[in-house]
Amino acid sequence: MSRVKRQHYVPLFYLKGFSNEQSQVYVFDKTDFHTYSTNPINIGVEGQFYDQKHIDHKFGKQFIEKTLGDIETSFSILLQNLIEGIESRKIRAINEDTKLQICRYVALQAIRTKEQRQSMEQLFGMMKQKFQHSGWLSDEQIDQLGFNIGPDETRFIHNSQLLPDNKFAADLTGILMSHICLIFKNISDMPLITSDNPVAKKSNLNNEVRSNFGFRSKGIEIMFPLSPGYLIAFLERTHFKDLEQYENEVLVLKDPQHIIHYNSFQVKGSYRRLFSKSADFELAREMITHDPDLGLVDRKRYGIG
Repeated sequence: MSRVKRQHYVPLFYLKGFSNEQSQVYVFDKTDFHTYSTNPINIGVEGQFYDQKHIDHKFGKQFIEKTLGDIETSFSILLQNLIEGIESRKIRAINEDTKLQICRYVALQAIRTKEQRQSMEQLFGMMKQKFQHSGWLSDEQIDQLGFNIGPDETRFIHNSQLLPDNKFAADLTGILMSHICLIFKNISDMPLITSDNPVAKKSNLNNEVRSNFGFRSKGIEIMFPLSPGYLIAFLERTHFKDLEQYENEVLVLKDPQHIIHYNSFQVKGSYRRLFSKSADFELAREMITHDPDLGLVDRKRYGIG
């Protein structure tokens, strides 16, 4: 089998679901507002993104790429059957087994992106800087504790999180399973968009002490667009207790303002690019014009203080 050089951190089958009648996806680059259309094979991809010689030596050539490929194949079938079932009105709610499969996939998608790798690199840098600023430890002691982590080490840690037996992915799956799950069908004239970091989050209980932005945080809202017409959301149970009555059900979104709400979090959470079947990215332009930091690839993801 030939070596895969261009590796998607947002799966190709998923991106194809956001293509138009010409099998093209419209792309919006947050850094310069450039909009263009392209084949889905050209987006959400980077050369040798998952290749790791230590992992490949232990598990086999391009182990992560192949493992993710198998998972994508299975989930693409589940997603197709789910949407077809909803469209034919045979499915009005998902069962716990289907929820588990979706949660496993969403957990991996949240982990596997370039945004996640960049966030990890910033986090490690922040931790090292905090130790340096505190004066409690010397640079040698910081190195001995393992906080002097560079891009190569971050790449290894990130890729290791995608191994089948990794506890991080399993724990994240469990967190998603604990939340209220809702599926939204978009029947408005406005399509849902996605991005190069499609698992978006909204903290509903921000304060000055803590962000409440973690996957298990109280009040967290986690959103993943399945297609221009469907979105799945995971809602922290205590904050959204009044929505438990709709758990695992399919609900309809008619109001374009609801779609704007969900699309806005793709703008906020994306690494650099947004993807849509429509060329209309006015929402993104307005948001980034109002808050230019949203358009920066090297924006601060973690504060230092």
